[in-house]
Amino acid sequence: MIYLDIETRADLNVVEYGLYRHAPTADILCMQYRIGRDSPLVEWRGAFADGVNPNSSDAPPQDLLDAVRSGVKIVAWNAAYERVVMREQSWWPDLPIEQYICAAAWAACFNLPRSLGQCSKTMLPSDQAKMTDLSKGVAYMWGKQNPMHDPSHMDIQSEYCGRDVDAMCDILDLLPAFDTQFCEQYWASEHVNDRGVMIDEDLSKAVVEMGPQIELDLVNALSEIGDIKPRGPSLLKWLQTELPEDLGDILIANKKVREGYGFRTVKKLSTDKTVRKALREAIGDRVGYSHVIRALDAYDEANKAAVSKFKAANTRLNEGLLQGQFVYAGAGQTRRYSSHGVQVHNLKRDVSPDAEHIIRTITQHKHHPRVIPKLLGMTANEAASEVLRPLFIAPEGRTLIWGDWSSVEARGLPWLSGDRRAEDLLTIFRNKGDVYVREAASIFDMPEDELLSRLADGDPTAKYYRQCGKVSILACGYQGGVGAFQAMAAGYGLDIPDEQANGIKNAWRANNPWAVDFWRKLEEGAMDAIDNPRQIVRVGRVAYQFEPDLLRGTLIGWLPCGGWVTYPEAAIKFIPAAWDEDEEVAAITFMHPTYGPSSTYGGALAENVTQAICGSLLRDAVVRCEEADLEVVLHVHDELVCEADNDDVDEKCAALERIMKHVPEWATGFPLDADVEKGLRYKVPMG
Repeated sequence: MIYLDIETRADLNVVEYGLYRHAPTADILCMQYRIGRDSPLVEWRGAFADGVNPNSSDAPPQDLLDAVRSGVKIVAWNAAYERVVMREQSWWPDLPIEQYICAAAWAACFNLPRSLGQCSKTMLPSDQAKMTDLSKGVAYMWGKQNPMHDPSHMDIQSEYCGRDVDAMCDILDLLPAFDTQFCEQYWASEHVNDRGVMIDEDLSKAVVEMGPQIELDLVNALSEIGDIKPRGPSLLKWLQTELPEDLGDILIANKKVREGYGFRTVKKLSTDKTVRKALREAIGDRVGYSHVIRALDAYDEANKAAVSKFKAANTRLNEGLLQGQFVYAGAGQTRRYSSHGVQVHNLKRDVSPDAEHIIRTITQHKHHPRVIPKLLGMTANEAASEVLRPLFIAPEGRTLIWGDWSSVEARGLPWLSGDRRAEDLLTIFRNKGDVYVREAASIFDMPEDELLSRLADGDPTAKYYRQCGKVSILACGYQGGVGAFQAMAAGYGLDIPDEQANGIKNAWRANNPWAVDFWRKLEEGAMDAIDNPRQIVRVGRVAYQFEPDLLRGTLIGWLPCGGWVTYPEAAIKFIPAAWDEDEEVAAITFMHPTYGPSSTYGGALAENVTQAICGSLLRDAVVRCEEADLEVVLHVHDELVCEADNDDVDEKCAALERIMKHVPEWATGFPLDADVEKGLRYKVPMG
């Protein structure tokens, strides 16, 4: 294999403009590489080889070119960067995606930081780690707007580059060899990134053009009430002057802060979502505080401005396409994707049934956004947020098709438990029954037939009950408490008092004893594995094993799909209890890639393994789509979005449905189901 790193100088910043706009503007300053792990490090200098003259460069490295032309694989820390930048170089051969392997993605599969600097500091002695301190002296060289004023800095740049290669190789020495499944999934992901997706540029530009007025209106709505701004402590200060003592006490919230492997509770003044919700509930119908409710509503509106996503789409658009949006294993150990730029994974869930009308109104009145509320009955900001998903469109002559797995995590958790008591729930899924009605009927102690009948009659109370059942399934499966329930409820527009939310949580646990037992058994099984290195401890369809020689002792959760979740530097330590900081309990601790020393428990272990197998289903489906000539352009959580020619769309819809409903051999009994739709805009089905 070839181990390689490059340093570049570009017109456009890669973070702001995205890799695919950045790459054509980038020149390679220097490169360090090894052809074979044990071969010496070789330096090559490109633009500004002498540190002064922009057109000076060394001859292309012939040994490297000979190796890549013979098919030798290239390993780089963020391989997409090297691949996309280097293919813009006239002397570099046109290589397939399958010739590159990403070391950062592989490290992330073991719950290690994706940042080379952070990962090397975590895993390596200081003399082997990436030399981040060197970057302070040479960072000015990375932007073409800066003059090259110190030739010696090219030597520092090259040293910095070489240390990156060494650090990457040293980290890889601590990990198992790349496996075939990982490579296939990573390559399929990069095909999606290269392919990109088209956006409605007229809509995107219209929203951005309205942006200043939208933002001004949001600011004005707050300032008309008081000295409040959308950011900073101004809302807190204003509320302190407007609220009586009993309501003001609500602003003093209990916050958990990390301390060692556990948390410590501190009292802190806050106006976060939880506090704002509690304040609304406390005010209720109390006279004299309607202006406070208006302020809270205006503040909420100002903090969900949709303009930023449209701005990101415009900024990163490259020849009509939005590319490079997905990061393989960006969510860490579960290998789920994260997203760059527009961040499609946190797009607003719902799309207005009047999306086309909203889009026409926005584009026609972009110069006069203040008329939009009169025409649509919603603010311009609300209108923009309603059409975020329909921003993605099909090119002329093509159609988007999208498939959505139905409640895949709610199905995966009981299946993973392997508990016979979960079979009733799985059977409802298999028979396409309504599990939300089942749960609601149990929670509210009423016959399912009665609830179904009332739903058929359009009874709003019955609809509310069903929504409560849905939120309970989605929020409670991972040992979530009132906070988790309320966070999920807010996403579905449910406003439920904390006391009722706690009652629903308790009812869900009583109705689903298999889940409560699964949480406990996962925690006990993981601890047993740590206490008995290398032995396999099975819990349902999960198997734990502690490998003392991997990453300073790693707890591995083996999954039925052949994948795994890992907890580096795992141990059992006594930490403060979540319910009483003066009491200590034995807990599983590990080194988190972002938060450092961390602990976990049964519900979190259940969430990890469930999300991991659901992520595996998605990654495998992307691979099968590529093999079936289905062009994936987006994936959002448990949805796949493809493009197809108009005369081929029905066949492609059927193929996508087959792929998403296919139950792998390892998932026998998993009640997998999916719905497939098509349209010219994402989430706007054809009539």
